[in-house]
Amino acid sequence: EEKKKREEAILHQNQLNNYVRNINTLGYELTKAEQIETFQPQLKAMQKMVQDTIKASGITSITALEAALISHRELNEKAGHLIIKKEDALKLKKILDGHAANLKTAEENLKKDLKQIAVIENQVVELKKEVKTLETNLEQQRKHQSLEDYRVQLIPEEPCPLCGSLEHPYALSAPHFDTKTELLKEKKKVLETKSKLAITLGENNKFKEKEITRLNTEIQSITNDAKQNQLLLTELAAQLKWHPEETLENLQNRRIELNKNIQQIEKSKQAFQAHSILKDAAESLEHWQLALKIYSAKKKERVALYESDDINQKSNDLSSKITRSITEITSVEKQVQDNASKLKSAAIDHAKKKQELDDIVLKENLENLEILRKALLPEETANRIRKRQSELNEIKTRISEKETSLLKNIKELKEKDDDKLSFEALSALFEATKTDRDSLLVNLGKTTQRLEDDTKARERQQKVLEALALLKKDLALWKTMNDLVGDATGNKFSNFVQDLTLEQLIGFANKRLAEFSDRYLLDIPTVDEAEKSDTLKIFDSYMGNARRSVKTLSGGETFLVSLAMAFALSDIASRNVKIESLFIDEGFGTLDPETLDQSITILEKMQNEGDKSVGVISHVSALKERITTQIKLDKGSLGYSTLEVVY
Repeated sequence: EEKKKREEAILHQNQLNNYVRNINTLGYELTKAEQIETFQPQLKAMQKMVQDTIKASGITSITALEAALISHRELNEKAGHLIIKKEDALKLKKILDGHAANLKTAEENLKKDLKQIAVIENQVVELKKEVKTLETNLEQQRKHQSLEDYRVQLIPEEPCPLCGSLEHPYALSAPHFDTKTELLKEKKKVLETKSKLAITLGENNKFKEKEITRLNTEIQSITNDAKQNQLLLTELAAQLKWHPEETLENLQNRRIELNKNIQQIEKSKQAFQAHSILKDAAESLEHWQLALKIYSAKKKERVALYESDDINQKSNDLSSKITRSITEITSVEKQVQDNASKLKSAAIDHAKKKQELDDIVLKENLENLEILRKALLPEETANRIRKRQSELNEIKTRISEKETSLLKNIKELKEKDDDKLSFEALSALFEATKTDRDSLLVNLGKTTQRLEDDTKARERQQKVLEALALLKKDLALWKTMNDLVGDATGNKFSNFVQDLTLEQLIGFANKRLAEFSDRYLLDIPTVDEAEKSDTLKIFDSYMGNARRSVKTLSGGETFLVSLAMAFALSDIASRNVKIESLFIDEGFGTLDPETLDQSITILEKMQNEGDKSVGVISHVSALKERITTQIKLDKGSLGYSTLEVVY
């Protein structure tokens, strides 16, 4: 009886400590129940504090609290959207101001260039007139110089053979021509420069006009976006009963206050939950006190009869403890070794990653890693910059190639131009070149014929190569079959078959997983990942189809994936052997209420539509409410248990 009451007291104490853990989980601090004298005052103080918190909240029921919490969370979500729209409005305004400034500058530069072009065109017209006048004077001087010998032969008082005049004023003194050859060259050079400048300015103006058009289009587009964003901003502000023209800082402060209200309501919710737990804890404390009181009385009676303990029981207990200790020591030593190995590997990997990041920070001339993280551009912006940079590089390459080609042509033309050659010499050179050209055309015809013959020979060779490729393809097929199936141990073929089976398993598992959630899809590791002993992968459709390890899943998500895999194995195995039952042992405790309800619905659907009996082993209360036929296990106080079938 003493032992029974002691065990009963321990049971009540453990139950009380379970309530203590639940209280601490809610954010309250309550020490473990070791002694009634020290624990009882703490429990009473905790009860008073929880009651004061509930009273201060002004909410009288958990239902009203839940409604208030849902309402505040909806407002908080809308406030988040409002702040985002406010930030977008400020960004769009900044972009519009920048585009407007750029547009104004471009239009002013265009006006300046148009005025400059008009001035240059007038200068070009004047320069053309001056060049024409200088060229006319130069031509007259050249004609005069060519008649120098005839002018010397003129005789006074005798008629001129050309004009018949008896007076020859320029027979002895040549007429004066103020020709300026250098001036003519300079004028031509200036004329060419001015003409090129006018053409260049005209091309630049075309580019500027396109830029102005682009800026106007972007301003219009951004203005439309800003209007749409302002409409959404105004609508959200009306729902929140806030003013849309408030500053971003004020809106953020309002949301902070809203979050504080939510935290206060959540704290009140925890107080309601703690109040219920503390009530149960007080009952357990009373049972513990009563059990200890009876235990002390029974112990006193037992000591009066026999003071020493049962030596056999004590010996057996010590032997059992030694055995368990040895087993635990062995297990702990193995765990220590495994953890040391993992720690060493993790330390090496951490050092490697840290060195890579330090190299990047050093390369970028940054102070620390945090500055590097802040300096990273968004991926969308970086892609846009890379694309624009690639386009500019391509344009630069084309311009450079064209410039090189033009310079080469100019150089070749200058090299070919020989001022010393006369027209007759050039004509003779042309005839000789024409003869050489005719000879080259004849040789070209012969070479073309040889090339055609070579092409036909290549075509015949290509047909032979294609036939050879087909034979090599057949050879590769048989070689692959020999490598896969012809292995002496059969491991390659076995691995191949296992890969096919794994693909089928993943396919069946994804069908089952789709019934649970539309978020995840399983995937097989790549060859490199398999060599690293990596796990299965999943695609997360809620995160842009990001591919990651199943190790990153939460407890509830891991349970759903494991359940889908179990169903998939059952589907594959049931093709050859009929499986009439399926048992699921625990795992439901990691699920949130929504996922748990969805999982139970799927199991009920399998039970009703299929030919399998589904059994669930669990302690979750929600399962007990949904499952009609149950086998209930009740633990007795003397170490015995009873089974009961509940319908």
